[in-house]
Amino acid sequence: MRSLRELSPDEQVALLFLILFGALLLVSAGAALYSLRDREGRDHATWQRFLRDLRAVWIGSVVFWLAWISGPLGATMAFGFISFLALREFITLVRTRR
Repeated sequence: MRSLRELSPDEQVALLFLILFGALLLVSAGAALYSLRDREGRDHATWQRFLRDLRAVWIGSVVFWLAWISGPLGATMAFGFISFLALREFITLVRTRR
């Protein structure tokens, strides 16, 4: 394998996504195997929270990958849309009235 410095920026990002999705696949496979085991000793709320967080990481990774695939314009549009949603959520949490 070539040195990381010899890779182009696009190849470096592709390697990043390969590592990210590989790790997510391993964690998802481990979670699937763990869910097949007996459920008596498991804290149900903690398990549900883990699955919810894993699903959120998958969604975030796919959105980030789609933004990268779509090029500079698509990445800018995705960043603007996500920033708008974050600002809207922030405004709902902050006291805006006296």
